[in-house]
Amino acid sequence: MDIADIAPRKLDPYLLWALLTDFKGYGGAVQPESLVPFIVELRDRGDVPRLAAQTVPDVQGQPTPLVTMAACYANDMQTRFCTVRVRLDCIATLLKLEFVVRAEMGLAGVELQPPQQDAVVSPVKIGDALGWHDATPLVAVIDHGIAFLNRQFHVDGQPRILRLWDQWSGSAQQPAPVAPPWTAEIAHGYGRTISAR
Repeated sequence: MDIADIAPRKLDPYLLWALLTDFKGYGGAVQPESLVPFIVELRDRGDVPRLAAQTVPDVQGQPTPLVTMAACYANDMQTRFCTVRVRLDCIATLLKLEFVVRAEMGLAGVELQPPQQDAVVSPVKIGDALGWHDATPLVAVIDHGIAFLNRQFHVDGQPRILRLWDQWSGSAQQPAPVAPPWTAEIAHGYGRTISAR
């Protein structure tokens, strides 16, 4: 893969590591047509359908999609982020797209998949499935670095996140202060609970 003319800010360290180790962390024996998982940040809202429409020539020279993604993303005009799978031999093409800000490769331990068509993903009403017809779903996510002030996490100016744990060590420097409607409580000498209500 030719990465010489790709902007350094677009080069994910996991991708460089995988290239240098011949994808050994992914089980090795990776073929050019193997699909590699990425999360992609795009420049503008509305760029997700633009990415979905990109094509590259297949072995017969016929246009084939550059990436595969869940059908629910393909027409999403509200977000700048999506998860995709891209052929190993097309990663440079993805990274060279001017509207791709960056792309982070899925971590080792995820098996690379042979080419396939993603199934259509339909929204599911959890409450209906469980017989809770008027229930409000509550979702817990374990992650780090959540941008909880981003407007995607607000509805009508009100936070959609009730509470989050900020894993602050309590050693070197104080964590950033929070502003209303957020409050922070340090209860264990490390980390803090940030609440919206």
